[in-house]
Amino acid sequence: MADKIPDLSIKVKDIMTSPVLFIQADWTIAEAIKFFIDHRFTGAPVSDSNGNAIGVVSFKDVAEYTLQQFRGEIAEQITQLKVEHIMSPGVVCIDRDASLKEALRILIEKHFHRIFVKDSKDSIIGVVSTFDVIRWLKNNSDK
Repeated sequence: MADKIPDLSIKVKDIMTSPVLFIQADWTIAEAIKFFIDHRFTGAPVSDSNGNAIGVVSFKDVAEYTLQQFRGEIAEQITQLKVEHIMSPGVVCIDRDASLKEALRILIEKHFHRIFVKDSKDSIIGVVSTFDVIRWLKNNSDK
């Protein structure tokens, strides 16, 4: 007998990871790499000096940029280069009361691995990653 398909109308606020940790736009690439390693993240929103979300940077962005730009001088350059130079501009968010189905639609259409969750004041309060979805599906597929 096939497993029951979980109800995708669940709210993203019920599966999101919170609080969200930000990378600062003026951090060096080396600082961003340390952040990713220390927190076991693959991506994070980037904030300006006022705390506003201005972009998203991923470990993939760091790796691709580093390989394309530096090749032999990687170690020296990443200690000086700022995150704002390699981040993807803009932050795609979903309302905390949106359904998981809507979050999945956005993740699939935009080829994202994470979507940030905002509250009624447009503040980022959480993140739903592909890992969060997989964990939720695993925990709810037998119910």
